[in-house]
Amino acid sequence: MAGGLLMLLVPIAVIVGLAVWVRRSGGTRETGELSGLSAADGTRSRVSLLAEGIGYVGSILVLAGGAVAVGQRWDQFSDATRLAILAAAAVMFFVIGAFTRSSAEPALTRLTSVTWAISVAPFAGAIVVLSQMLDASDRTTFLVTATASTLYAVVLWALHRGAIQHAVMLAGVLVTAASIVNFSIHDARPWVYATTIWAIAVVWVALCWFRRIPPWWVGVSLGGLVALIAPSAMDNYPALYALGIGTAVVVMALSVLGRFTPGLAVGAVAMLGYVVGAVTHYFSGTIGVPLALAISGLAILVLGVVVARLLRHTAPGPHPRTGEARDVPPESRPKAA
Repeated sequence: MAGGLLMLLVPIAVIVGLAVWVRRSGGTRETGELSGLSAADGTRSRVSLLAEGIGYVGSILVLAGGAVAVGQRWDQFSDATRLAILAAAAVMFFVIGAFTRSSAEPALTRLTSVTWAISVAPFAGAIVVLSQMLDASDRTTFLVTATASTLYAVVLWALHRGAIQHAVMLAGVLVTAASIVNFSIHDARPWVYATTIWAIAVVWVALCWFRRIPPWWVGVSLGGLVALIAPSAMDNYPALYALGIGTAVVVMALSVLGRFTPGLAVGAVAMLGYVVGAVTHYFSGTIGVPLALAISGLAILVLGVVVARLLRHTAPGPHPRTGEARDVPPESRPKAA
């Protein structure tokens, strides 16, 4: 139940919250791609978003038609032909992005991010076909493909430090970690994969929080999301709920300190999922514990409202009703004529 709730609500919360937060944060070098501004100098795009969207839709239809046509005859191709097709596709998307990368038009800059992100897929496919041609085992193929694709994604991010490249690079790092576990440990338990992914996500969030990997907000958002979801894949229930609830608490605390509203919303949803799952798992036959939990939650909500109102009325500045400064003693206030 906890995993299903997280998988449904958390992605929705992070997508909506992140979109709202990025739009409010304005256009900078690190957030320009999502706000319609140039990533280089903050200039406004001369191409409307509608025209850009129509262009992407048309391109997707062309690529989908080509992919279906090739896929229908894929089994008839030799390994060498398959390798050539995938390598040509990867090179094509990379070259398109390279041509548009230095453009002053923001729409073309975003096109670089999209085409280079797409190029990672045929690149990985080419590595898979090459590994099969060399009769590599499934584990070796998984490890080599994940590692090579991640290195390629890192190079693309180093050349074009956009949000999409950051997301692809993070995904590659996580998949590579899973491939290392799969290669090193025979028949590894789910909690091994989940703990490894969780640890890497936490380290990634920390690096981005201290602005080590730009754009930092991408790593904080996606890394925090992965860290919240990863415990739900564990088969060890005590560790699942302890790690999940602990991660949710930390995410909410950091979000409050950093005034990061989407993170607070996602942490709250994750907390709800793990707490409900824990109560259902351990106290499904009783009513006392769930009732006490509900009463405690209600008390915390009331306490939060009271504290917020007290802080509002005791904070420095003019009084919300009288308009007088609260830090000025009554005897020092000007007397009315």
